[in-house]
Amino acid sequence: MTDLKLEQSDLNENLKLGQLDIIEKLKIENQELKEKLKKYTNPDRNKKYYEHNKELVISRNNNITREQKKEYNKKYYEKKIKQNSNK
Repeated sequence: MTDLKLEQSDLNENLKLGQLDIIEKLKIENQELKEKLKKYTNPDRNKKYYEHNKELVISRNNNITREQKKEYNKKYYEKKIKQNSNK
C-alpha cells in the first residue's frame, strides 16, 4: 500500500515538473512571437517614414478629389456586395 502511494506521489511530482517545463516553453515561445510581431507593428518605423516623407504623404492625400473618393467608395461597396452574394 505504501509503495503504491509513493509511486503515485512520485508520478504527481513528475507530472507537475512536466507541466512546469511546458509552461516555461510556452512562455519563451510567447516572448519570441511578441518580438516577431514588433517587427511588423513597430510604430517607431512608421513614425520615421512619415517624418522623412511628410510632404509626399500630404500631397498624396490632397490630390484625391471628392469625385475620386466617391468612385473609390462605390467600387469598394460593389466589390463587397459581390463577395457577400457569393457566400
